[in-house]
Amino acid sequence: MTASQRFRQQTAPFAQSLFDEVRKLSRSQFGVTRLGYSETETRVMKHIESVAM
Repeated sequence: MTASQRFRQQTAPFAQSLFDEVRKLSRSQFGVTRLGYSETETRVMKHIESVAM
């Protein structure tokens, strides 16, 4: 297994969890949408920031 494959394998659960939460926070009748400078976008970005800390 290459280093790239190991990295992907080790980080996939984190990435999946992050995107699942963003999807949940951004869900709309049209899929996943976030208008720029909206309350939803701010909520998503605060979530991403909290995960990054």
